[in-house]
Amino acid sequence: MKASPEEAASRRNAKSGKRAAQGVKAAVSKKQAASGKLRAHKAGKSATAADPQRPVRKKAAQAATAAKKKKKRGAKTIIRGILLKASALLMLLLILALIFPALRLEYGRIKASRGDYDRALAIADKAEKEDGLTERANSLRRVTAGHYIDDGNYDAALTILAALPADDSEAAALIVTGQQKKADALYEAGVYDKAAELYDLLPDTVGAARYADCLCCMAVEAYIKGDEPGMQQLLLSADGAEYRMENAIIKVTGDAAEAKRLTDGGVFSPESVKRLKTNMQAVLDALSSMPTGKIAAGDRHTVGLRSDGTVIACGDNSFGQCDVSSWTDIIMIAAGAKHTVGLRSDGTVVAAGDSSFSQSEVGAWRDIVMIACSQYDTLGLKGDGTVVTCGMHRYNVANWHDVSFICGGAYSAGCLYNQGTMRSTHKTSLLGAGRLLSSLSISGACSAGVTYDGTLVSSFDGAPEWTDLVRVTVSSTGIFGITNSGEIRSFFFRPSDALTIEAEGSATEIVSSGTHHVVLTSDGRVQCFGNNNWGQCDTSDWQLN
Repeated sequence: MKASPEEAASRRNAKSGKRAAQGVKAAVSKKQAASGKLRAHKAGKSATAADPQRPVRKKAAQAATAAKKKKKRGAKTIIRGILLKASALLMLLLILALIFPALRLEYGRIKASRGDYDRALAIADKAEKEDGLTERANSLRRVTAGHYIDDGNYDAALTILAALPADDSEAAALIVTGQQKKADALYEAGVYDKAAELYDLLPDTVGAARYADCLCCMAVEAYIKGDEPGMQQLLLSADGAEYRMENAIIKVTGDAAEAKRLTDGGVFSPESVKRLKTNMQAVLDALSSMPTGKIAAGDRHTVGLRSDGTVIACGDNSFGQCDVSSWTDIIMIAAGAKHTVGLRSDGTVVAAGDSSFSQSEVGAWRDIVMIACSQYDTLGLKGDGTVVTCGMHRYNVANWHDVSFICGGAYSAGCLYNQGTMRSTHKTSLLGAGRLLSSLSISGACSAGVTYDGTLVSSFDGAPEWTDLVRVTVSSTGIFGITNSGEIRSFFFRPSDALTIEAEGSATEIVSSGTHHVVLTSDGRVQCFGNNNWGQCDTSDWQLN
């Protein structure tokens, strides 16, 4: 409904009053604010008038606060940076700790390639001792040894390689290379005996032919010196000598005409060499038919093998070394210090007594044709001419081949190979390359052998000049032999150990422990001489035949 004029006027007046009230209120508020500002300004102006430095201090405080905040932010930034750098450095150190030994070993290879062998080996030693990198260190040693070989320093290379583990196949191959190159150099220089010793250590496919060449050259030298027995022994030891002599004569003398003369119907003709070998082989076959391994002497016990294959023993039995009465089918015996070993006809081996060094662990041996003992070791000759060992020293006999006879003594072992040339675990006991022996015995650094013509040879300076021998034994106290007539000969190193050994009957075998000596006669009796404190000489009632 439309409002009356009066009502409309009233409403307009009310709205105008309201706007007026709002305007008055706003004006009052504005006036109050202005008044407050004025009072504040007056108060500030009054404070400034009272303290003119206040604004300066205020600005300084504000600046200080801002600087403090900025410094705090800067310190936090620096700390974060330090922590990040420290973490990165630690990570780098860890990485270097892992790769630096390898880098150092690579540096060692570089030094070796440049001829600084001492530095390379020092790096290898440090890598092994400080970093525990044994295999990598050995790899660097092999590399260094290879460079030594390339430079012709074979002795240094072989010394390094000898110290590496025995199962290191790479080192073994380098040893063969080093020995071959050294032997070749010695051969070309005319040092045939030393070259022959090295060629003999090489596999047959590598060294056999050149070994025979060395012996033929030595035979020519012996002929020139007038040493006919020596010449004959060397010819007998050299395979195929009848076809090698012409080249050997030219190598030694440089005279092709002389070589032709000596090999064309002369002393070095194929026919003469073959005839010599036939005659001497008959002698060796006769000697080898004599009994051996029928008696044995330990430190304090004696062992005998009966003809029925059973075994008897007497003396000290503290370790059970005399517990052999149950053995059967035995064809050879041997004795160490405190253990006894027997070879059965089927090629197996039995043992009794001390095995503190594994010297009696022979149960797995097969295809054995001969046995021997040193004091704390046992050796077995296999049918293929190789040798196995067990015991304290675990002798390095891996290179022994074509072996026909083995022996052991005080901490040492030896053998005969081919037609009677000697090998030994002790270099000082060697009796010379190419010297043909029918019998051999060894004890420590001393050895004694019998040549095909029955002459005694020994590494002991001052040994007797015996002839007509068929057997020889050496112990820690002396050398003992048997002549072809069954006579016993003895030579003692020290007068205080000397005693008379005269067996009743013809002797066929003699063994010695050093303190007691045991003789087997042709009628099967066993006679003992020397120390009997443990009953080791109580053999008067033994009958082995």
